[in-house]
Amino acid sequence: MNMLLKKLFLRYYPPGIALCFEDFDDEMGNQHRQRIYHIDLLELNVRTNIDELINKKIATEPQFRKSEIYPSIRNAIMKLQNKLKEPIKKKYYLHRSIDSHILPLTNVCFDRTGKYCLTGSYDRTCRIINTLTGGDKEILRGHDNVVFSVGFNFPNCDKIITGSFDKTSKVWSSSTGKCLNTFYGHKAEIVAAEFNHLDSSNIVSASMDGTARVFDVETAQEIHCFDGHRAEVISARFNRHGDMLLTGSFDHSGILWDLRSKE
Repeated sequence: MNMLLKKLFLRYYPPGIALCFEDFDDEMGNQHRQRIYHIDLLELNVRTNIDELINKKIATEPQFRKSEIYPSIRNAIMKLQNKLKEPIKKKYYLHRSIDSHILPLTNVCFDRTGKYCLTGSYDRTCRIINTLTGGDKEILRGHDNVVFSVGFNFPNCDKIITGSFDKTSKVWSSSTGKCLNTFYGHKAEIVAAEFNHLDSSNIVSASMDGTARVFDVETAQEIHCFDGHRAEVISARFNRHGDMLLTGSFDHSGILWDLRSKE
């Protein structure tokens, strides 16, 4: 069986090459199939001696031992090395918030336009960040423990909901950063919270206490506590019309609830 190198592909990061061979039968000369061999060159840097590197690879990679492809491989590795020598002219992010949160982040969320985003953190705050400038628009302070869940009310995005390990959820004005209401009732950490999608008149919060609770946004009154799970409830979502609720739990089950009948 003969192998003919047809193509050679470069991978700039992390450095590596791929050799595409075609197999031919010695007697018949018929083509059988293509084979691609991926070879990592993680040790390659701007000071690497290319010939020494190839000699090391020859000892471990049989595909390198074909003398006729040695020049092609050497040229390919040289291109990779030259790429490493180029100055970095691009950054692959718009902004990086360095001086915002002082502790790790928990969750993030965009508004409908993408102009603003939310970040929740172990530092007990939620920040509204202007994505055009990277600066804080508002800092939402008021929780006594980790802010784990953050979200806008779509499509208006004039309100924000946060869920916290302090067992409460809060609704805020996205324009002023003022807390509009606090919702009580859970006996353990809240790990998910969201507005209903129809008119944002209700919120749901999911908790490690094994329940999901639905509240009225204006009055902060609890509408119903859904307690059919046998373990922590870690996700709760309204359907588009706001008449059904889906909850997910560590008890290996999801439950679909009718919000009208509470069944």
